[in-house]
Amino acid sequence: MDKENCYRNRTDIKNHNDLYAFALNLLMERVCMEIADRDGRNAMTPALMFTDSRKNDNNNKLDKELQIAYLRARSLGTHYIKFPNFCESLVFLDSNYSCGIQCADFCAGAIHRKFEMQDEEFFNVLIPAIRKNKLENIYGYGIKIYK
Repeated sequence: MDKENCYRNRTDIKNHNDLYAFALNLLMERVCMEIADRDGRNAMTPALMFTDSRKNDNNNKLDKELQIAYLRARSLGTHYIKFPNFCESLVFLDSNYSCGIQCADFCAGAIHRKFEMQDEEFFNVLIPAIRKNKLENIYGYGIKIYK
């Protein structure tokens, strides 16, 4: 996501909280679309979302703000999709003790390196696991690029 472009071109993004909320909405859309593809459009397969905690009292405010963005998204959905599958709350974990969060960090790092540094080495490892359409296209399906 091109943060500076988001701040310039989206009237609804005024600060980092808005940017995190926007990114969270994009992620939640992808999860709901994957559930619909796998289990059917009206499937009520539950989705539980884990995230890395900011770990200290000074940043606890950021965790609370992300939780509020999650609850708002869960309640309202987006222009394109509602989020009936998501459980009532984000689960914050310390990445030092969660291999799942460490794996998500690896994936985020690999995606960042591909699009910001043109280094595809680790991104190519992820491609088989990224959501695709019937034509095997990952863009707009598993990878949402917002510039």
